Amino acid sequence: MADQVFLSAGGLSVGLLLLLLLGLMMYCLWKKKKGQTQYEELLSTVPSVPAASAPVILVSQGSWAIPSEIPFTLPPRLTRNHGDPKTEETEEVEAQRDILAHRGSLSVRSWYPVGTVLAGLYSTPPLNEVVAPPPGMATRLCFSVEYRHSSEQLMVSLLRLANLPPRFHGNITLVELRLLPDDRRPRQSKARGTGPDPEFCDCFVFQVSGMCVPQSTLSVCVLSVEQDGKRHAVGRVLFTLEGELGQAGRVLWKDLETEDDTRCSELGDMQISLSYSPALQRLSVGVLRARGLQLLKDTEAPVLLGVLVLGPFMYARGPQLQHWMDMVNAPHEQIKLWHGLSRAT
Repeated sequence: MADQVFLSAGGLSVGLLLLLLLGLMMYCLWKKKKGQTQYEELLSTVPSVPAASAPVILVSQGSWAIPSEIPFTLPPRLTRNHGDPKTEETEEVEAQRDILAHRGSLSVRSWYPVGTVLAGLYSTPPLNEVVAPPPGMATRLCFSVEYRHSSEQLMVSLLRLANLPPRFHGNITLVELRLLPDDRRPRQSKARGTGPDPEFCDCFVFQVSGMCVPQSTLSVCVLSVEQDGKRHAVGRVLFTLEGELGQAGRVLWKDLETEDDTRCSELGDMQISLSYSPALQRLSVGVLRARGLQLLKDTEAPVLLGVLVLGPFMYARGPQLQHWMDMVNAPHEQIKLWHGLSRAT
């Protein structure tokens, strides 16, 4: 009898425990379902976005918008109807506003969205107003030179030309820079436009040690190229770096030296033409003219008046090397240049 009572009490306690656990599980499931229903109601209270507006990320204190809920619309397609010009112009302006409204990452009420740049606020004056040439009608080159001792770099900024001769206004203007006497390969710059005052706005870097800078000369040759590729020499600027680096950072104006303006050397000058044909492997050298020679009339025996050496880097430097490199870079063309005679050593 005692065993039956004990078993009945144990079964009753186990049944009550199971009922209690089942009740707790039902209560937890009910609480979880109720919380999800409230969360969905909060999400549904987010205001809707008009169909024609840009993508907007809405953030509130009570809820966070998940990525799948962020609306996204494509900008409208610009379609033109051939009708009233005023109507077409108005539609085009409205379409541009709609397109600009989609460029920013956030949508704002103003016409310009966040992330766009207003070019009118950052307008710069023309280069001819910033670096106006000095008075006169001579053809001049505007540039600046700066040497950085820490990196041993010579910075040459090529800005513009002024008063280009009228016969070159319709051609393409090229500039070749060399650092004489050791620079073999020229650096080229093409003008951004044509006319009497073409602009360049290019910067060139020459790697040269501080000990070699005083012995170096910057050679700037200005060329005019026709539509068929034929080149014409406009002039040249030879800028000696010795004692000139004190003007570093300043804008310099230098007159171009033409063949007629080149000063005659002490022993005289010779105009030489060079032409090379790669197919025939033939070098043609022509002596065209001479000027300023010191002729001796009282002597019958030949007298050496001067020496001129033209050739590659191993044999020549300065304008003589430049003349040779111009011939190599322009095959089948006659390259003419005046050279001064030097004394025999």
